[in-house]
Amino acid sequence: ALASARELVGEVNIRLNNGEDRVMAAYAGDDAALALWRFCVVTDIVDVPSLKGLAPRIQHLITGEAEKAYKLRTAGAYSRRGQKEIQDGRWLEGGADLVRALLRPGLDEGQVRDMHSQLVQTVPGAKRQMNRAEKEAETAKIAEEQRAREMDMCKASKQSLAQQNRLWDEWTVRTNATLDPGIDERLTDPVVSLGLTLTGADGEESRLSLECCGKEHFALAATKFSMRHQLYSAAEVIKLSNMVKSELEEAGADEELEFKSLEAASAYVERAATSQNQGDLLGAIADLAAASIMESGQDQGKLASLISQYAGLRRATHLALESEWKQSLDALFSVGARDRDSNWRFLQVRCNMNLGNPSHVYSSALQALQQHQGKQSGSWELSQPRTLTALAGGLAGMGVSSLDKAMKIYTFVLRNDPDQTQVKAAYKALKAFKKQLSQVDESLRLSFNHKAVSQLKEAAGMLRGMGLETEGLHVTVLLKQCTAQSASRLHDDAIQACDQALDMIESMQGYIHPSQRTEAHRTRAQAHLVDNNFDEAVDDLKQALDSASQSSSREIEELLQQAQVQQREWEKHRDHKVVLELPSNIEELDHSARCMWLKKMYKKMAMRWHPDKARGSKKRAERKMRECGDAKVALVEQWRCKGIR
Repeated sequence: ALASARELVGEVNIRLNNGEDRVMAAYAGDDAALALWRFCVVTDIVDVPSLKGLAPRIQHLITGEAEKAYKLRTAGAYSRRGQKEIQDGRWLEGGADLVRALLRPGLDEGQVRDMHSQLVQTVPGAKRQMNRAEKEAETAKIAEEQRAREMDMCKASKQSLAQQNRLWDEWTVRTNATLDPGIDERLTDPVVSLGLTLTGADGEESRLSLECCGKEHFALAATKFSMRHQLYSAAEVIKLSNMVKSELEEAGADEELEFKSLEAASAYVERAATSQNQGDLLGAIADLAAASIMESGQDQGKLASLISQYAGLRRATHLALESEWKQSLDALFSVGARDRDSNWRFLQVRCNMNLGNPSHVYSSALQALQQHQGKQSGSWELSQPRTLTALAGGLAGMGVSSLDKAMKIYTFVLRNDPDQTQVKAAYKALKAFKKQLSQVDESLRLSFNHKAVSQLKEAAGMLRGMGLETEGLHVTVLLKQCTAQSASRLHDDAIQACDQALDMIESMQGYIHPSQRTEAHRTRAQAHLVDNNFDEAVDDLKQALDSASQSSSREIEELLQQAQVQQREWEKHRDHKVVLELPSNIEELDHSARCMWLKKMYKKMAMRWHPDKARGSKKRAERKMRECGDAKVALVEQWRCKGIR
């Protein structure tokens, strides 16, 4: 690891022969030789006298444990370890061991000369190693900063979602309150008090009292009583309203009411429409009942429809407060299609959200916003159900892997309120993600596969930042990642990405579009083909064909036929050199070199594909292991190699 990635222990100012001041630093875990050699590589000081002169300057910063960690008994032991480290490409560590050897007492001139010559030769490699480590440290730092930003975004996203859920709960409570007809209670001084007998479904009779005070319209009192006792009948509401009205007239109390009757039935109907738009269904029912009384049954159909709407919505809202989402949704669908108002749509969205079906959330959110379209003026406050519905619909659109659907919802809101903070932020994040995917597609088109893999990592980070790490859009990212990694010959990573995508698709059963399942199997099949895994490629293409649409089935059939031809060819005429990943020019080497390569690569591939150690599918590892064994046997016989087991 680069020293600067560790804890700094101390620094020593050094004045070079040219008068320049430089700093020699010691880091946690350094001994004097390692700190000294790092400084010498940077300053190009490699002569033995300078090394011996500088060593005491840094020694006082070094702990005993650090010295002990590197200590060997002899200069020869240091030299041998250094040469081994240099062979392994660890130039900095190897050079430090040569410095330790040179600092040992009792060396003759020949030994010093040989070690110094080796030390000089390590400088270019040590510089490359330090530069590479510096770049890796910088990359790691950038990645860490990116992860920190993602975590901050994810935290903010989760807080926003929690706030939205809290606002949904508050809206549900408010809606339930507007539908609540209250309880039966004895008034101290009622204007009207009607004794009534209600017969239940079990035939049991109940004695009740319908009372009306001077602050309530006669039809509203009758409506609340009817809804309270689930008398969901237009005829019953009108009958009770008439009874209360008659009692008021007989008592001569009509003039004393705080809320006077309107002059015409049309005025009642107009006020009912206003009340319904404001979510006051009880008031709307009462006004339609009064209008029906004045016009002798006119608008009774509207009244029956409104009562049906009230009954279904009241039961659904009550169940929603109990978190009985499936039963709440069933209660909503007891309301006729023509009687479903905005509150009905909003509650449908809420139920589908909690039932975890993004496709239904999206469709119900879009219907709610379209039905609410005539009422879009004004600012879209976050606490309003239409805003919550839009945000839920946008997330659901992304949940079914459709950027366009999410953008459609957000655009709908921003056309009416361009400054809506939450929707605007979500729209910007989605737009940036869409741009990132476009750049990935362009990189894949140009075969810049490693660049595409890097861009896809950023795209996955964006999803995590939006709190969508496990949503449907992640399937899109994984499938593109599978394609890019397969083209980069990172087969293990590619298959793993495809497997994750298909697992996610299975978990999204019921609301994932069949075309995505088809695309996932086809993408994994193509990754298998690049990996010469023809058996599993054929299986995937068969599954892709099962879920393919009529327009894409012909193309998949052609891919399947080609894969089956390759499968038969691989079984009959397998290229064993490809199986063992031998150099392309292996046949040009002499017999000894060929056998050496065969032994080396077979050992490497056997370790890689051991079923207990290999990544991914055990079935794939077993097949690869079997193919490696067959390839070794065939090539040992062909090249007459000996001593390879």
